[in-house]
Amino acid sequence: MATNDRDRGFTLFEMMIVLAILAMAMTVVPSILAGLNGSKLRAASDDLVVRLRETRNQALRRGTVAELVLDRSRLRYSTPSEQGFHRLPAIIDKVTVTPAALLQPGGIVRIRFSGDGTATAARIVLEHGDSSMAILVDWLTGRVHQDG
Repeated sequence: MATNDRDRGFTLFEMMIVLAILAMAMTVVPSILAGLNGSKLRAASDDLVVRLRETRNQALRRGTVAELVLDRSRLRYSTPSEQGFHRLPAIIDKVTVTPAALLQPGGIVRIRFSGDGTATAARIVLEHGDSSMAILVDWLTGRVHQDG
């Protein structure tokens, strides 16, 4: 039985095409994974913004002071509407809050919202590696929004 030389394996050209495809895939995958982490960090920031806005709304509805307590050292927070502390998502490596005067012993930060609409001025930065998301609390209006 006669065999054809083409049936024995791959040509050099076919091997080069496969290597080129693999090289392209290896350059694209890290950026896709970085995008996933960025999305998770954005989702964590969105969640904290919602909790801060809920706290503000509660203060306005009741006409009293309501506060969100942020534990920077244990990466968790508590709100007046929910019992106990809740962990921040695992994607968050570090939380930075300014002004530094807000920082209490043990890494505790209290963001207060008053019934008249004013609030503790704060900039909360959630960090993961080289990425970060900032949340701003306006002192005059109590408005909460993401920076950027």
